[in-house]
Formats: sequence, structure tokens, C-alpha cells
Amino acid sequence: MTARQRKNRSASASCEICGETCILHCHHISGRKIENPHHPDNLVDICPNCHVKVHAGMLEIHGWLRSTEGKSLEWRANPAVLASF
Repeated sequence: MTARQRKNRSASASCEICGETCILHCHHISGRKIENPHHPDNLVDICPNCHVKVHAGMLEIHGWLRSTEGKSLEWRANPAVLASF
């Protein structure tokens, strides 16, 4: 998927974490300093609110889980960080 296709899709898609429909941010799951950082398996479309929470350490994204039913994002809230708020 090209950057233009991702941008167009992001304008009408929903956040992979909370489900909010808005203009989404493209987050690099394993960062950008890995080989082929823009591979679709390293990218996730998330809303601005969830993106801030990921970078603040409140949410952790572990990657994509694949099954016969498709793929789903593996993520969790970080209870240690959430307890400090």
C-alpha cells in the first residue's frame, strides 16, 4: 500500500485501538530504525488520542496477530503508567 493509499484510507477508517472514526495517524509499531520500517506489518492507523497515549506509555502496541479470520492488533493498557495518573 502506497503512502497516498494509506492517507486516503486513514481519512475514512476507524482507530485500530478505540474504534473512533476520524483522520488517523500512522504509527510505527517497532519504530523507524528497523529494516523496512514502512512495511505494513510495522504500521497501524490510530486516532490522535490513542497515539498520544502510546507515546506517553499508557498503551502498549505489541503487533499484529494473524488468524484465519484476518488480522487484529495486539495491544494493552499499561497499568503501571495508568495508576500514576
